[in-house]
Amino acid sequence: MDVKYSKLNDHSIIQIMHMDCSPLPNERDSIYLSFYRFFRNTCWVAEKNNEVIGFALGFVDQSKEAHGYLNYLFVKSECRGLGIGAHLLALFEEGLRNAGCNLASLLTGKQENIRYYGRHGNIVNHDIDGWTEKDKVYDYYYNAKKVSLLVKEL
Repeated sequence: MDVKYSKLNDHSIIQIMHMDCSPLPNERDSIYLSFYRFFRNTCWVAEKNNEVIGFALGFVDQSKEAHGYLNYLFVKSECRGLGIGAHLLALFEEGLRNAGCNLASLLTGKQENIRYYGRHGNIVNHDIDGWTEKDKVYDYYYNAKKVSLLVKEL
């Protein structure tokens, strides 16, 4: 498959805003525009025939500069299993390293995602921010939302 990888641009962001990114949640256009406006250096797209077939959108943590966060990794269902997600993930991590980051993280509530990211060197770690079980944010994420925090040293 002839896939072209590039940083997020004005052509690709418009496509992403109109894509059905299921199983990702439906988002307002403004979240995607924020990635385009503020975080382009850590956002990548995969295209085939000028059509976006996948993307990785993330950013450098604004409170811990050596830390990056992957917000979305998506590949169209008909293109999965071809290594596109792995390539997008690698580009995202390279962008973080270029920005001086030595740690990447993400949140997910799906076991298949935990296995996928685990194959790429991510491990479950609920202690990245020093939260305790008494912290309301900890309780919200890990008990109410039932998500896992995965981290990877870069």
